[in-house]
Amino acid sequence: MHERELAIREYYSPTTDSFWSWQDDGETIAWSDGRLIVFGEELSHVLKQLAPQGLPRLGSLLLLMAATRKNWAVDGSEVGLLAGILSTIKDAEYGQVDRSEALLLPTPPSVETKGASGADSSHVALLERVMSGLHKVRALDGSLRTSLKAKSALASIVFQGVAPVVEPKDAVPVADAIRPGLQSLLAGENDTVATGFGPFLLLQDLAAVAPGLERITPEAVRVWMETGLQEIPEPAPLDEVVEEEPPETREAARRVIEELLDSPEHAGMAKLAKQLLATITLPRKLTESNEHEMGGYSDITNRGTPDRLLLSELAQDGLTLAVRVAMNEAMYLHRETPPSVPNIRRELLIDVGVQSWGLPRVFATSVALALAASTPAGATFAASRGSGPLLEPVDLCTKEGLLAHLVSLEADPHLAEALPSFASQIEQAEEAVEAMVVMTAEAYAEPAVIDELRRLKADRLYIATVDRQGTFRLSERRDRGEKILRQAQLQLDQLVTNPSSLRVSRSLDSLPAIFRCKPFPLRLPCAVDGNNSWSVRNWGALSVTGDGRLLQWTNRSRGPRQLTDRLPKGKLWWSSPDISLSGRTHFIYGTSQKPIYYELDIPHGDLQGIALQCSDSSGFTMHNGVLFSIRSHYITGLNVATGEPTHHLMLPSDIRWIGGLFFVNTRTNAWLALSFNGTSLSVEPLPAFGVVNDPVVFVWEALGFDEPLAITRRGNLVASEGDRSKLPKISLPFEIDHVKNVSSDGTRLILVGSSRNREKRYLKLNLRPECTQVYGQLLDDRITRVASPASLRRRFRSVGVTQDRLLALRSSKSIVVIDKKNGQPVLHQISASTRLFEEQEFVDISDVDHLRYSLRIARLGVRFSVVLDSRGLLHLMPDSQQEQEVTIVLAEGELTGWRDDAVVFGRDYYLPEGVEGHEPRLASVRQVFKESIELLLRGLDGID
Repeated sequence: MHERELAIREYYSPTTDSFWSWQDDGETIAWSDGRLIVFGEELSHVLKQLAPQGLPRLGSLLLLMAATRKNWAVDGSEVGLLAGILSTIKDAEYGQVDRSEALLLPTPPSVETKGASGADSSHVALLERVMSGLHKVRALDGSLRTSLKAKSALASIVFQGVAPVVEPKDAVPVADAIRPGLQSLLAGENDTVATGFGPFLLLQDLAAVAPGLERITPEAVRVWMETGLQEIPEPAPLDEVVEEEPPETREAARRVIEELLDSPEHAGMAKLAKQLLATITLPRKLTESNEHEMGGYSDITNRGTPDRLLLSELAQDGLTLAVRVAMNEAMYLHRETPPSVPNIRRELLIDVGVQSWGLPRVFATSVALALAASTPAGATFAASRGSGPLLEPVDLCTKEGLLAHLVSLEADPHLAEALPSFASQIEQAEEAVEAMVVMTAEAYAEPAVIDELRRLKADRLYIATVDRQGTFRLSERRDRGEKILRQAQLQLDQLVTNPSSLRVSRSLDSLPAIFRCKPFPLRLPCAVDGNNSWSVRNWGALSVTGDGRLLQWTNRSRGPRQLTDRLPKGKLWWSSPDISLSGRTHFIYGTSQKPIYYELDIPHGDLQGIALQCSDSSGFTMHNGVLFSIRSHYITGLNVATGEPTHHLMLPSDIRWIGGLFFVNTRTNAWLALSFNGTSLSVEPLPAFGVVNDPVVFVWEALGFDEPLAITRRGNLVASEGDRSKLPKISLPFEIDHVKNVSSDGTRLILVGSSRNREKRYLKLNLRPECTQVYGQLLDDRITRVASPASLRRRFRSVGVTQDRLLALRSSKSIVVIDKKNGQPVLHQISASTRLFEEQEFVDISDVDHLRYSLRIARLGVRFSVVLDSRGLLHLMPDSQQEQEVTIVLAEGELTGWRDDAVVFGRDYYLPEGVEGHEPRLASVRQVFKESIELLLRGLDGID
């Protein structure tokens, strides 16, 4: 069966003992007693709204949909039905669930393996929690509960942050499957979901929906329906708003910008406003002098200029006048002081009409924020938006006011109707007014708007325009014309992209053409570092190079596929042992100060990162879907969706982390494990391993074993009674000192021991598929089975041409040329004493952001440039667009590379493997050499 059809069947098929079932030929879903839960069209609409974030468990969503109906909890039958299903769970039955099937049904935090009474009480507590939340949904006003828009909002709030069971890339076809023909697909095979799992699936449904129901409030649903924002802005902390008087506009607006920088939804707008703050500086009038050549004299004083001396002073003889002036005894006339300059009032009008919808609206809001934040000290500020002929006030100094403004949209084409009201407001002001109008460039070009602006009288009138391409322009309108004061071109990508995503530098446009190819068309090997490499089930192995590349190895006869070349500096901290059928996995990479949690889509080469808000970590581990940062005597739980800390636990000083979930008490040598029940963290003691006079040196979890494993100093593997029969027998020639490394799935260990002469000994222990011992080679054998690095030439200092017009690269010890042997183009060494013509030194290209490998360039003649790539590539870049650009792999032997018409040539090891629909275009090496390389070299002068 097709994978997509299988996913649809798995998602929409109920078990025979489920609380819900399909009715009316697939048009409705009902309770097991026949009462309606939801119409198929309603469910399809909600699922399509949730598709971009992935689909939640269907049973969880059906419980929520049921609570939106009028007949919810009329007779209390719902809770009776659900409780009846849960009552069938017995510990004995739970223990009989096959392990391979139980892996598909992860136990929720509320479900623990206890005694019968303990299990029943936990089930009842979870059910009561969910029913309380669903009753709260039913109590909402009908407008916030019954419409399709309201139901979509409720589902979005409840399942925000919940791990989807259908990934976003597969969600659209699954959500769109509710149509005629679905029931025939579901009826095709009836053995996909085993009978008897209904109670356990119900537990999963309850656990998935319970946390989100606590977020349901009328205000949350209303804001989501109006704005579609995924986060309700929180009020500023009380300790930041303790002033007796409200802060000035500039300070309040700047504070809002700083707060918005931490919001995933508004960070782009805040960054744009910060950039505009440096651009929006308005010319100010000079401060007026205290004295003007106007009016009369109001007083006399003993200080002044000689032209204002009293006539009686001028009557003195010269010596007496000089003495009186020096002693400040001379008298001067003092002119009348003019009235003080009135304070300035800044009035701002923002366009929210049709032409501003979309990006311009957010861009204009960033401009308005910057104008508010740049208000002069002591000036007053007021902002409004046009609503037909009326003005609506806008509060740009609080998050709430900003949210209200973003919600507001008007159907007016422009501000022409609102400008007369704005002009009237300015005329009534007692202070001098700086009038400012923020609108789109298209609206400013409207004749009606220009006519109204001519009638607007203000001390100063400024027009700020924006457009969809990121152009910002600030001009001053006067009676005699318009003067442009400020102009900037801004990048609007930050308004719509995730700031945590890996971004491509703009400077790549000037680099060789191969840098703009996705995926990268050549396979470039690199030495495999065991500390930064890991095996991925069914997908080969992944490794991170020292220059920031993430490589996938799949076949020893081929080089690795480059997934990205923009990883930051750091090391591999943790990798997930799990991978989805579609090839999605997770790992943590970075420094101890800036670790990043990555989600990798291997087949598509898509990498998304979330910066983790923790520092100085010693390591990471995951339990029950929560990531934990381990620091000395301190554990922090982290939300993998946001990177924010959620839980904390301080450990006693004698508790030391060993690895994974396990700790040891250095005082008592007792072993402990990290436990998380959904609300709090703790470390719980492990049961004794039953060994005497042979201390345990390491405890870990391994794939295929139900309980933690332990290895003793003498090399004995121990576990609980239930797993001892499965343990392989090993015999070590030395005592174990410590365990150096463990693979992510726990089946490969590197042991460090001491022989009789205290020499360190290394041993790799493989638990699967059978227990083997390997000396010397410390890499995971699953990595070495698929990775076979080849050597490339990388270090050259100059480029030139030989007497025979062969392109040559000089290193400190040799010269490598592109030549022909037996008619076949090859790369090989020649004598280091060979004379080179047109020889040029390579110089660094220093303006390439995000790349951690080096690029060096040299100009060869007047026709082309040569770029040396430290990954082992040579890029030939002709000046003429009529000539083709070639990238050559610096591996001795048959010439191998890529040409800018998407042609590859040479040895298979370095070339991409063809996949359906993306077969590489192969060309003969001789053809490329003749058509491209020889053609470039033919034009060089100064050789003969």
